[in-house]
Amino acid sequence: MRIEWLNQKGSDRVIVFFHGWGMDAAGVSHLQMEDDVLMCYDYRSLDFAFPDLGYYRCIYVVAWSMG
Repeated sequence: MRIEWLNQKGSDRVIVFFHGWGMDAAGVSHLQMEDDVLMCYDYRSLDFAFPDLGYYRCIYVVAWSMG
């Protein structure tokens, strides 16, 4: 899995966004957000280092699939 910060401004809220198969940041990178946004995609490998989100007051999880 690939993990990429789309927005990291030091907010106390984070949106963890699981993108659909075959998708990358191009589909959502244009969105303007006040919250920090962490995108997960490309699930071909489950070797990943997920960042510590313990700092955040609120964690929102969003999953989107085109299939």
